[in-house]
Amino acid sequence: MGASGAGKTSLLNVLTGRNLSKLGVQGQVLVNGQVVTAAQIASISSYIQQHDMFHAMLTVREHLIFQALLRMDRNMSRREKIDSVDHVIQ
Repeated sequence: MGASGAGKTSLLNVLTGRNLSKLGVQGQVLVNGQVVTAAQIASISSYIQQHDMFHAMLTVREHLIFQALLRMDRNMSRREKIDSVDHVIQ
């Protein structure tokens, strides 16, 4: 992806609207020529931190369900979130 200090994390922070207080950032983010917001980016993607944040004793499915329950739309039921994880795994 690039050498240390090449700007990978800065690019991802700009795309997702994270940690921008110390950066002089301006402009628009475009996907397929259309302006998108940080919320729209978040709805179609995930940002995975470099440091492991996995629970060592969980299966992949259990970990994904754990994260889905924490992060997915609060208006979705628990069952919908679990079904969504199962769909992604398939």
